[in-house]
Amino acid sequence: MVALSGAHTIGQAQCSTFRSRTYT
Repeated sequence: MVALSGAHTIGQAQCSTFRSRTYT
């Protein structure tokens, strides 16, 4: 469960970075 939650957080962080990079 912890690993899954950690992976989800990392996935969200990467998604945010990718989005901001795309918009910039």
